[in-house]
This record gives sequence, structure tokens and C-alpha cells, in this order.
Amino acid sequence: MELLMIRNAEAQTSTGLTVNSDAALTDLGMKQAVITGVWLRHNMHLKGFKGFVAPELRTLQTASVISEITGVEFVVDSNLRDYRFDRSGGLRDGGINIENRSILFMNLQWPAKEWEKSSNFYSAETVEQFLERGNKTIKSYPEKALIISHASPIVLMSHMATGKDAVAIKNTVDETANFVASSSIKTVLGQLEKYVFLNGVRPCGITHVVDGEAKSFSRVVYQ
Repeated sequence: MELLMIRNAEAQTSTGLTVNSDAALTDLGMKQAVITGVWLRHNMHLKGFKGFVAPELRTLQTASVISEITGVEFVVDSNLRDYRFDRSGGLRDGGINIENRSILFMNLQWPAKEWEKSSNFYSAETVEQFLERGNKTIKSYPEKALIISHASPIVLMSHMATGKDAVAIKNTVDETANFVASSSIKTVLGQLEKYVFLNGVRPCGITHVVDGEAKSFSRVVYQ
């Protein structure tokens, strides 16, 4: 199995421009998406890859740009949605308004049945439920998948694809989610080397997994 997992480009939430958890990309984020798409086109053999993208605005924008540049077709998959939690350790419900998104992103594929449901498809989930979601998701994908998602889901699927045990995965997901949520973007970028796979969750960071072996890297600018 070969997986290319890419975190969304820089979003307005990360830079303090808004507290909206479903914010759009910044101008720099749009540039990062273009750079990543061009790099993928020239450096990765993408024939046979199927794309999957989380439904948040920042991931849809990132996938739309990359799809136009690389020709990879993306299916919107709510199973790639971000991990919802709060800093106090509790759970919170959240939702995003997907109205008109299939019109705004016509170059992405929208499974009709799923998007006929309520737009508030996020539900509170424990870490164990998040692990189960990630496990089912990664097992459902084809042999070659290009995934655009968020920090916690990418770390989770990276660990699962490389055969890490369940306890190690849970501890890393907890640590990653709390670290990213409670830190400024500069702190995150300055501390990445301390965390397994976190280089791959920089804005537009790439994690490449081939037959259980993974490496994380980035090819974009951050300022």
C-alpha cells in the first residue's frame, strides 16, 4: 500500500485571523497549496492514485488547487474530518455548514447520499472512537491513495499504516492534538522534531508511506 498524506495549507485559524474552526486558507496558504501541487506533479508518480479529502473548507481549498495542478481526482470523505476535542479534556459537538460547497468545489466528487444529511455531521467522540474511525477509514482505501486531511488524523493514519501498537497510537494522538491546539504556529514549527511524524503536519506537510515504511517532509514556505 502506498499513501501520500498531506495536511491542509495554512488556514486563518492558525494565524489568529479568526476563531472559526472551519476557516478558509490564508493568502500564504493558497500559495502553499500551489507549490505543493507543482512539487507533486514533478516529483511523484501519481498515476493510479485516488484522492480523498476531508470536508472542512481549508482541506477542500487545498485539494481543489492540488487536483487542478496534478489531475488527481478527489472524493470528499467525512471520515477524514478533524478530531474534535477541547483543551479541558472534555468533548464538544461541532459542525460545519456544507451548503453550496458542492457548487463551490465542482472539481471534487461529492457522494450524494452522504451530503443529503444534516450539515452538523460532527459528533463528540472519544479517543477510542477516533482510533476506530481512522482504522476503518485507512482499511477502506485503495492501494494508492492521496489523502488531504488534518494533523491528528494524519498522525493517526501514519502510525496505523506503519504498524504501531494501539497504546502508542493513542498516546501520540493525545499528545499531538493537545500540543497543536494549545500552541502558537511558531511554537509548533519550532518543536516538531520532538514528535513522531509531526514534520508531516506542518501546513502542506507530506507523509509518504510505502509498504509500512514512512517519511515526513515539506516543500513549502511558512512566512
